[in-house]
Amino acid sequence: MDSEKHPMMAMMKAAQGKTRMHMPGHKGRGMKWLSVAMDMTELKDTDDLFAASSGIDKAQRAMAASASAGATIMLTGGSTSGMIAMLLSAAGPDEAVIMHRGVHHSAVSGCILGGIKPIWVGEELDGQQMPALREEAVLKAISSHPEARAVLITRPDYYGRVMPLQKIVAAAHERGMLVLVDEAHGAHFNWWDEPAGAARLGADYWIQSAHKTLGALTPGAWLHMRDAEWLEHTRDRLRLVHTSSPSFLVMTSLDETRAWMDENGERALRRLAEWAQALRSRVEAMPGLRDAAREFEAYDPTRVVIDVSGRGLTGWRAQAAMSGMGVEVEMADHRRVVAILSVHDRKEDIERLGDALWALPFEMGGARNAASPVFSQAAMSPRQAALGKVKKVPFDQAAGCVCARSVGLYPPGIAWMAPGDRISRMQVSSMRRAMEAGGTPFGLAEEGQIWIVDEAKTE
Repeated sequence: MDSEKHPMMAMMKAAQGKTRMHMPGHKGRGMKWLSVAMDMTELKDTDDLFAASSGIDKAQRAMAASASAGATIMLTGGSTSGMIAMLLSAAGPDEAVIMHRGVHHSAVSGCILGGIKPIWVGEELDGQQMPALREEAVLKAISSHPEARAVLITRPDYYGRVMPLQKIVAAAHERGMLVLVDEAHGAHFNWWDEPAGAARLGADYWIQSAHKTLGALTPGAWLHMRDAEWLEHTRDRLRLVHTSSPSFLVMTSLDETRAWMDENGERALRRLAEWAQALRSRVEAMPGLRDAAREFEAYDPTRVVIDVSGRGLTGWRAQAAMSGMGVEVEMADHRRVVAILSVHDRKEDIERLGDALWALPFEMGGARNAASPVFSQAAMSPRQAALGKVKKVPFDQAAGCVCARSVGLYPPGIAWMAPGDRISRMQVSSMRRAMEAGGTPFGLAEEGQIWIVDEAKTE
């Protein structure tokens, strides 16, 4: 194949042949129904996502039943579109939403588009140098800001950590606040009892990415709501940020995923959790490696998080080494690698993951030379910063400036610097160390520059 004439096809074919310990959850298998002939548009016989009355309506009602939701909307713009839509549904311009600094950057985009004021809840580094959201900090924010319209929680996070939600729901509802949950990494929670999903814990809105841990095509997702009477209002908000030409292939894959999980999900998840636990036990016997999840208070048993710092490695160095062995993991940070397991993995895939971990080299250096996320204080609203007058400066000269774009590492897509934040020297230094150690940044301009607010022109 001529890679110059067919660059995308050449790239995608070159990426095949490795063991996929990453999203999408279908892992390149199944979907025997998939045919280009099913790529349709809105016709009399095919329904309309924004005026659903036949097949799409039935598919959404079936999913709502599986998710214990009052109503569900299928998303072909991923959980990103769902995140923005639920924020726009929960709060209006100049109204406030409580959210933690570790939210996905799409939540910041929702604040920008809707003129919503984020009330930031800080996160602390735990014993593993991981930003951790404390239940007490959220409860304090709810008590201190009764004017907030909603509170947004990420659960589970990229590492599979599952924070307690019951007290937060009770406190928020007592004050008339909605509870929004980013459950993008927990679509499979619908088909087991523990840890409980957002629906069973009383959330008002929650999003789930069916392409992350289940079998849907990328970027298939669901937006759920507790009250079916909110459907029209929410759909109107979604229309503002979602394509008017949703993929019928993606929507079909969402419905097929739901049907497969209704029939097989509970059994498949139980088997997958057993395989994951066997892998974690195997890792514990490997010199220099550690199952990071053993120190989590509660976590998704299908997520595998391995600390490689005992071998003198950063997670990014380990990720590169494993790729060279034919095993691709989902993400890495300064001391860990993260593998996304799904119901479509095979036992031999997970065993190959274990083999690659065993074969990781011992080196000098590693995590102590890298850095964890550092957050700073807001100087203006995200909307004012992102949509105002901006300019570019070299990243190394950005300390003291106001950030105009979300900047961080991807994955996991957390904004170390959100629009409106006053950039600190520590942030610049920490981000620079992370990039030098192998982290992949998002939000920076070309040639190592960063977009900042032109304060001389912003009054």
